[in-house]
Parts: sequence; structure tokens; C-alpha cells
Amino acid sequence: MLELGTHFHRRRIEIISSQVSTLDPRLSGRWTKARRIALAWDAIGRLAPERLITHSFSFRECQRAFDLASRREDGVLQVVFEYS
Repeated sequence: MLELGTHFHRRRIEIISSQVSTLDPRLSGRWTKARRIALAWDAIGRLAPERLITHSFSFRECQRAFDLASRREDGVLQVVFEYS
């Protein structure tokens, strides 16, 4: 659940979304699919979402990963599995 309380508002946190699959037909002449995808990748590069990964686990450690994620401890933002 995303909490949008005092902390969110006072720090002026922004939520930005993108839609690259379809657009209003009135805008389709200016915003080709290639342009929309390029803009989305540019945003991903600027946001650097990999910095939000706080914990990595091998697939064999999946129970530890699930246990950690379910405890909702401070400092745990994103738990990922590494496949090798």
C-alpha cells in the first residue's frame, strides 16, 4: 500500500507514470511509438531504479527473501532474485 500522508505532501514527492502503448489519436502524429519508448527509457535512465534494490538473493534462498519482504522492515525497499 502506498501511503500518501504528511511525509509525501511536505516533501513534495512526485509520482510519474508513463503509457507507451497507445495515445489519444489527436496526439499520435507527434508522439510515435518510437518517441514514446525513447522517452520512457530516458526517464528510467534518469531515475536509476536499480538504486532501489536493497537486497538480492539466489533462487535457492527464496524463502529468506520472502520472509524478509513480508516483515516490512525499515531499509527493505526492493528484494530481487538473481538467476545464474
